[in-house]
Amino acid sequence: MPVPAKSSQSLSGSGRWGAVLRRALFPHHLPDYSSLAVVGGASDHTMAPTKDLSSDCIAQIVGLKAAGHTIKEICQFTGAGPTSVKKYVRLWRQGGCKETPTIKPRPGGIRKTSKRANNILKRTMESQTSTTARRIKEENPGAFAGVSVRTVSRRLNELGYNSYKRTKKPLITKKQKVKRCNFAKKYGQWTDEQWLRVLWSDEANFNITCNRNSRVYRRKGSDPLDPRYIESTVKHPDTIMVWGCFTGLGPGKLVVLPPNVRVNAEIYMDLLAEHLHESLELTGAYVFGVFFWGGVALR
Repeated sequence: MPVPAKSSQSLSGSGRWGAVLRRALFPHHLPDYSSLAVVGGASDHTMAPTKDLSSDCIAQIVGLKAAGHTIKEICQFTGAGPTSVKKYVRLWRQGGCKETPTIKPRPGGIRKTSKRANNILKRTMESQTSTTARRIKEENPGAFAGVSVRTVSRRLNELGYNSYKRTKKPLITKKQKVKRCNFAKKYGQWTDEQWLRVLWSDEANFNITCNRNSRVYRRKGSDPLDPRYIESTVKHPDTIMVWGCFTGLGPGKLVVLPPNVRVNAEIYMDLLAEHLHESLELTGAYVFGVFFWGGVALR
């Protein structure tokens, strides 16, 4: 982009008066730009993008503005953005056009971790998901020298790595995985109405001996072995097993078996023969007539 006429010459063009004015206003704060020229709107002094402008760049901005150049021309010469140029021109004017604005130091201390350390954290977390901040620090003494474990943990959080409990899922074999995939493919196209009328069944065990709330409140310094604060246990507690079922339309029957009776194939078939038909009618699933147990569909 070509620069307007007053900047297409060297900065000594408009000339000598601009240089004289700069030296008169800033005898000790600004360098002399009389030998610098803007060619085609670009300059050898174009700065790489940084968070803060350098002191020399700020001095250039102020000197060019004092010489009568526009914001656009200053941006083309220095490589600074228009927002930064306007900011330092404003500060210069607020100071009475006498001194070059100074850069205020950023608040807080200097970060102790480098970009290299962050890359080490990323690679480690991608390859070792169960590692800890302490172990990372110990295995990389060069990158994290003088850095606390807490700082390493904070850097992990900043990078998006947070600590979670592992999700518990049943341990299944390859054959079982294939069966689950086939199940999903077979029934994946069912409608909501069909799924509402499916009867789901399962059984569960419950302890009936010493079944108390495990949390208690006691005063500091009290005896933790006081009978009020302990939970009595037995080696073989009494249990009961219950069988139940439900559909999307409501629950079915809940059958409580005698104490210490475990369900086997024979007992389970007796349960279905005695209670399944009634549960189908009770829940409305009898219209469609599908019963699921253990991933198996029985019609």
